[in-house]
Amino acid sequence: MNDDKALLQVLIDAQIISEAQSQLAQSDSVNMSMSIDEVLLARGWLDAPTLEKHAPWLYPQAVVDDSRTTMDIKNDERNSGKIQLSDTHGSSDDYGFNLARYRAILRDILD
Repeated sequence: MNDDKALLQVLIDAQIISEAQSQLAQSDSVNMSMSIDEVLLARGWLDAPTLEKHAPWLYPQAVVDDSRTTMDIKNDERNSGKIQLSDTHGSSDDYGFNLARYRAILRDILD
């Protein structure tokens, strides 16, 4: 079973989404070239903390470094599901930082 199907099954089993939502998320993922987790978050069917709780494999452990901005953005996303776009300028090699920035931009576009 691939990660997308595993994620959807975990969320169905936890009664967070329905089978119909699962099918729609799969369709959206293909049509919009988004990952399943991005679709679920963009549609507002769950928030980042819930996703992290039920699918911890999507959130690699953060590497502790001296970059306060990176850690602030990761914490903001995990705690509130929102980050400020003004905190996401520049580029980074940090996956978590880039993922948080991408999700903030996506939320801004879809809201």
